[in-house]
Amino acid sequence: MARVYDIALERPVRGRRVVLAAAAAAVALACVLPGIAGTQAYYGANDRDTHVFVLPDVRISLTEQWDVQDGLGLAPGTTVVKRPVVANDASPCYVRVVVRLADANGEALSPDACPERYRAIMGTLWSDPADRMEAGRPYSASELASLEGVGQLYDAESFREPYYDASVGGLVFEHEGVLGAGESCELFAKVCVPSDYTVHDMALMGDYVLGIQAQAIQAAGFKDQQSAMEALSKEGLL
Repeated sequence: MARVYDIALERPVRGRRVVLAAAAAAVALACVLPGIAGTQAYYGANDRDTHVFVLPDVRISLTEQWDVQDGLGLAPGTTVVKRPVVANDASPCYVRVVVRLADANGEALSPDACPERYRAIMGTLWSDPADRMEAGRPYSASELASLEGVGQLYDAESFREPYYDASVGGLVFEHEGVLGAGESCELFAKVCVPSDYTVHDMALMGDYVLGIQAQAIQAAGFKDQQSAMEALSKEGLL
């Protein structure tokens, strides 16, 4: 039987709050006006105008509804709740989530090196924003396909089509558009091993580690999502 170990990583990208002070001095000149007898004093004053600039505050959190015991001894027909949610706790930002798979020894699994195993494991992660799947109930592949609003991880609502990035060893999901302050997004909601998974399928899965990492960068200052994602990649956080 397959055993799922879980690592949930939270790596917020925090924008540093930088305060810049710009001083402008108003200078008054003392001068003598022609045609006026005597000496007249002209009083001036120095004034200082300070402008404060604050960078966007980027803070995200990755939380998960999940009981680690549910990952022990998965078998065909198993349906358990596993719901990783990314919340934006500050300024509007662009968000992406990286899903990594590794074997029990920590060696990364990729769709190129082990396509069948990768596909078998990913086939157990289901998007279910409306909570139509019942925990504890077995589902066949055909039943899952018939549930309205339910889809595989690749069909996650509000996320772009994922791509595998070999440089980071993970499947990258970019949230579609800006995630506003106080908003959240859910990548998937259930681990469900279809009841028609065979002994061969379970042997392919084996024991594995599922790692989830969320990242964000402020929306302000970027012309579009692509430029923001490119900037985030240059940070070297993946």
